Amino acid sequence: MNVLKEQEKRLAGRIEWPGFDPALIPALIYDGVNSYLINHPAPPDNFEKYNKMAGIYYFPGKHELVRANTAVKIGGINTACLDTDLSKNTDPVGIAAILIHEKFHCYQLANPANWGEGANEFAVFEYPLENPILLKLVYLEFRALFNVYDSKSVGDMQKWLKLAIGLRSEKYKTMPASCVSYERGIELMEGTAFYIQDKASGNDPRKNLPDKIYLPNSVRIRAYITGSLLCNLLDRIDHDWKNRLNPREGIYPDVIAQKSLLGDIQPCNFDPGFEAEEKTRAEKAVNAYLDGKLKLIDAFLKKPGYKIILKCGSRPLWPAGFDPMNMEKISQTELLHKRWLKLEGDRAEMEILGIEALTEGAKDHPLFNGVKKITITGLVNKPDIIQENQQIRIKNNNISVKIEQGELETKDGTYLIHLK
Repeated sequence: MNVLKEQEKRLAGRIEWPGFDPALIPALIYDGVNSYLINHPAPPDNFEKYNKMAGIYYFPGKHELVRANTAVKIGGINTACLDTDLSKNTDPVGIAAILIHEKFHCYQLANPANWGEGANEFAVFEYPLENPILLKLVYLEFRALFNVYDSKSVGDMQKWLKLAIGLRSEKYKTMPASCVSYERGIELMEGTAFYIQDKASGNDPRKNLPDKIYLPNSVRIRAYITGSLLCNLLDRIDHDWKNRLNPREGIYPDVIAQKSLLGDIQPCNFDPGFEAEEKTRAEKAVNAYLDGKLKLIDAFLKKPGYKIILKCGSRPLWPAGFDPMNMEKISQTELLHKRWLKLEGDRAEMEILGIEALTEGAKDHPLFNGVKKITITGLVNKPDIIQENQQIRIKNNNISVKIEQGELETKDGTYLIHLK
């Protein structure tokens, strides 16, 4: 913990953002063994003083609030949450930069008047993932933004930026308005946080780009990168841009960038052959995505082991938490959750962590109208199910189910639960 605190303090000196001071924001950190609460003014009773360092309290094991790298409320106070098990970074610099990223989210949440309500996570389900024309425009916009980043002169930067903005405008015409708002919301909230993380670590925002950014369904992660690229660009062309962000008035990073364009500048253009290659690449990616979904759900349903199916009937469960980065839309109403899902409803709640679960939405949306069916497959060990009258409980490292009124059927390793 001491090394991490020192690295955080050092990296924070690289950041310039009006009103943001990482040292003033508490943190909850799980190191793979215990959970540590740092610089929190009112630690909950289940945290004990950590004798080795002042201002640190610890909880044995993983605390229930540690579900992702995110911002959480502890005693009504925004607290940066870091699960080092989820990080690909093993060095203190990389981990400290991620912690600063999450502290920036706490800063955003504490200033809603400046940051708005963020992106509507339900909008991603309306994204036209099967449109190769849209994906081609995504590829071209990425390349144009990379060229903006690499430009050595103001003139070249303006030309490539004008092309990027034009491609973005064309892309937005192929998307529902809700998806346009979603992309901009992610760029605003996550793109700026990744910009902060990159500044802290000293990384190029394009470093180690994952191949999955080119997949049709990688909408969210692409917005992380385009948002960070736009922020880095704005540092070069508008020194006051951080004070001018105003989502309530439609002033997002890309809007500020567009307003910086000179009126008579002519955009660069890609070679027609390059555009044709990107078109073919997009078509292949969409076909592979559609084929991959079929294989994904087939593999899920055929997993050997025990199975749990929860049918909600007229009492749908509602999303209380899910990981949008580890979720796959299978059909109009089905989602495969690959890491974390929490559902709550009338006299029933369910949480899965570290395993897959398939949900089927009520009516014509996978989550917006609630969930009517949840399927879990591939359980190696027999579920420990406690049933008393109509109360049903399941509890292990990966699954927690609490049902006040239900009916249980068991057959051939499948546990079917009906909500009553």
